[in-house]
Amino acid sequence: MLCSSSEIWHLARAAEHMQATELGGRLAFNQSERDRVTVMFSGEDCVTKKLTAIVVGSLALMAGQPLIIQHWSRAATQVGIPLPSGSFSDTRQASMAVCVDPSTIVPEPCSTSGAAVLADSTLQNGYVTLDSAGNGCAALTEVDSFLPLAPSSSISPSIVAIINKSPLLVETNEHQVFTLVDYDSTSGIGHRSVAVYLGGTCSGASFNSAGATKVNGVTHQFVVSNDGNRIDFLLTSFTNPTRGSFTSSGTELRQGSQNEQ
Repeated sequence: MLCSSSEIWHLARAAEHMQATELGGRLAFNQSERDRVTVMFSGEDCVTKKLTAIVVGSLALMAGQPLIIQHWSRAATQVGIPLPSGSFSDTRQASMAVCVDPSTIVPEPCSTSGAAVLADSTLQNGYVTLDSAGNGCAALTEVDSFLPLAPSSSISPSIVAIINKSPLLVETNEHQVFTLVDYDSTSGIGHRSVAVYLGGTCSGASFNSAGATKVNGVTHQFVVSNDGNRIDFLLTSFTNPTRGSFTSSGTELRQGSQNEQ
């Protein structure tokens, strides 16, 4: 049974459509290929030609497999935890030793002979803005409370009494500037250096240092979770010589969803 010219045209288009579809729509026949398919379906047995169209479609499926697998392979190599960016709330807590001159209670390096040690309990909260490179700026309020002191031979009773009765120390104009050191998207773990300032302002992830005084430099190890919406971190070192032993950690939570960034 001969195929009509209309049937031949439809068979050629069907084969073209099947191949293009199976390859994810990424292929299209040019005119010479379309003519070749039309000739292939021209002949005496229309039923055979229709079966051939099915085979051509199946071959298209098989030919498409390596491309599809390759596409999945590329996607697999991109699987990981993206470095977060955007606006985050920032909450922290710390305990640390602060070294002071026992006669004046002025902070001094912990290496100073005869330095007295105060136990400082610290809370902070505020916000941080991170850019796509992992750098950022945080604006924080800090509250410090010195734990009560027992009578000491190095600090006079009158000064001990003042410390034990002192109110909370509140700092409302603290800023921290983050610089990414490294990040592993497989584990979501990274490190960043942090410069601590009193004064200045944040403008998004950038810091305006006008009127600012640098008071410390620290390093964080952080881990990203919850689809990039949460960052937990701990402090691993600092440069201020008036600080002794310490523990410090915090959490940053996205303000809005990842998809809104």
